[in-house]
Amino acid sequence: TVPGSGAGPYLPLAGGTMTGNVIFNDSKELRLGTSSDFKGFHNGTNTHLSNYTGQLVIENYSDDKDILFASDDGSGGVTTYMFLDGSQVNVNFQKDAIWSDNKKALFGGSGDLQIYHNGSNSYIKDNGTGTLNLQGSTQVIIGGINGHVGVQYVEGAGGNLRHNNVQKLATTSTGVTVTGAASATT
Repeated sequence: TVPGSGAGPYLPLAGGTMTGNVIFNDSKELRLGTSSDFKGFHNGTNTHLSNYTGQLVIENYSDDKDILFASDDGSGGVTTYMFLDGSQVNVNFQKDAIWSDNKKALFGGSGDLQIYHNGSNSYIKDNGTGTLNLQGSTQVIIGGINGHVGVQYVEGAGGNLRHNNVQKLATTSTGVTVTGAASATT
């Protein structure tokens, strides 16, 4: 309290402990940094956190704790959509992630593996060094969205080619088995 003013209490200019809320009216900014490089405000509609110099760094020093990104879940509650997991040391998505057409999910230091949709077709593209490997714990199946299998590889048992979901060629321990006619042009 300022002596003789009858108003207060006030936060001392030399610092101190806040015992109540600090309220900023709409469009009034909280400014941090000598040149007001960081600003935070609410304009009556949206909340803004803005950085004007250097990088904006969000850090959590609490051991094995997370940084959560949560929002309304469409039914009156709030749910976590993704979080940085401090104990598992990974980024964890709790909801689907959507990439717009022609925006790629890139993997590898140089974006060597690309997964994307160009508006007409979908791609899994190895754009770097090495081999594109598809591996499954028991088998790998390449097929359509209706469940029809075109190519099947079973771990330790061989591979099969199918036509309209009917096996036509299968590898065996001694060679191949063809179901139906085999024809050649020469």
